[in-house]
Amino acid sequence: MRFTLRAFLGFFVLLWYLNAAQAQISDAAAIGLVVQKQFSTGKIFINKILLEEPHIIPQEALVKFFAKYEGREVGVEEIKEVQKRLSRYYYTEGYINSGVIVPNQRIVDGVIRFRAVHGRLTRVKVTGNSRISSAYIRNAIAKGVSVPLHTGKLQFALESLQKHPLISEVKAQVSPGERLGQSILTLSIKEANPSFFNAQLSNHQSPSIGQYRLGVGFGHRDITGNRDVLKINLAASVDESSTLGLVSGNLDYTLPVTVEDYLLNTSVNYGKFAIVDDEFSAAEIKSESTSIGFSLSAPLVRAAHFELTAGIGLDVKHMTLSMFGEPATLSDGFVDGESNSTPLTFHLNALYQRARFVTAMYAGLRRGTNINLYGGNNEGRIFTIAVGQLSMATKLLPKLEWHFRINGQLTRDNLLPAEKYAIGGAKSVRGYRENLLVRDNGIAVSNQLRYALFRSILHFVPFFDYGRSWDSEQGKFGSTGEQIYSAGAGLQWKANKAFYSELFWGKTLVNIASNTDQTQDYSLHFLMRYTYN
Repeated sequence: MRFTLRAFLGFFVLLWYLNAAQAQISDAAAIGLVVQKQFSTGKIFINKILLEEPHIIPQEALVKFFAKYEGREVGVEEIKEVQKRLSRYYYTEGYINSGVIVPNQRIVDGVIRFRAVHGRLTRVKVTGNSRISSAYIRNAIAKGVSVPLHTGKLQFALESLQKHPLISEVKAQVSPGERLGQSILTLSIKEANPSFFNAQLSNHQSPSIGQYRLGVGFGHRDITGNRDVLKINLAASVDESSTLGLVSGNLDYTLPVTVEDYLLNTSVNYGKFAIVDDEFSAAEIKSESTSIGFSLSAPLVRAAHFELTAGIGLDVKHMTLSMFGEPATLSDGFVDGESNSTPLTFHLNALYQRARFVTAMYAGLRRGTNINLYGGNNEGRIFTIAVGQLSMATKLLPKLEWHFRINGQLTRDNLLPAEKYAIGGAKSVRGYRENLLVRDNGIAVSNQLRYALFRSILHFVPFFDYGRSWDSEQGKFGSTGEQIYSAGAGLQWKANKAFYSELFWGKTLVNIASNTDQTQDYSLHFLMRYTYN
């Protein structure tokens, strides 16, 4: 979330204005002149007090409010006391520009009526926007608020607007409108740069295809003016002798198709690699892969602290494999050096966040089909995979955070190489080689602390990682496999908004023999990244 300090200060100003508006309802014209004139001669016997619909106050609360004043004579000051108590209920429930008045009326048979004035936004003024239409911003606010106006819902609408990729800052003010209970919201928008670029250097690649990886990415957050995002990523990896092992590219396009943020995504991926590890390089093992993906996601729940999104997707994958320049079948599922896969994907994403705690969950199901869109004799592979991830982060002390992550996949089927689960390396079990264990099933657990050393730009991160990997056995989940775990520490340095780097070292607690002399074999993982927005 990028809800800036200025936006929060603006929201406090917003609350001040709303509070003033609520005071206006409480005092100005709170009791009609006709009613006041009837009390000018003294007290009046009140048999029944009624609050006209619509209102938000539960009936049981009204009974308690009115019991003290019904069935006896009351004066105008006591009527004001009832009016202020009812208005105070609205205020404490967050409806701070709503309240209750006593309208002009004749008190007949001891019955006096109160009326709720429900606050509302009658106008939204937008300034500072050029690429984003004012109509879109007004609609985003209108969807998030209701009548009566609630400060929590308004704040959530502002926070949701702040998540727009083209908005870097929102300042908000609310002023009273022309009539009682009416408010005008003024928004000052600071737009973000729609273009972005990043470059990254790391050793987060399997040494068999060159562990040093250089990647660049660039794109635009609003290609056609419809909040559509285009991303292009290119990468290459080399070994210590600068032998090229991997070349890959990715194009990703996301288009909002409804105002409710249903997102349509299309992606195209290409990769070409060669084994450059000294032990196998003479075999001239090479592979080429392409994939095209389509997905649609939709928000199911959007609340102040919780979001739930569901999605469905289809991937079309094709891979070729060769050795000594000839088609090779080194893995089950390849026919004449080729494999096809066309899986359907269903997933749920959940996010829960509070001031000091954030948790995110992903649950997905991939189902392979026998659809073959590439031709040839190799039909698509049928399989079923359950995938899940849970991550949590909480602030323990002003400078100390705890981060936890567990993810994995489970299947009964023998999978193609592209569908298998990899364990080992910077993103799973640090201290070991990238993709050390590649099996049908796997689970990885990361547990770490993050301590701020210097002005929150340098963090010390001790960790403990665990991973287990195993293959399915004849239609069963399988049980035999390998497990690895490690403990270590690292430094994360965020020099400014543009530059980030990290260095981790892990002590391998299960020894894995290696005949090479590379940085990963010294249990070191590094990353440097530059970002321009």
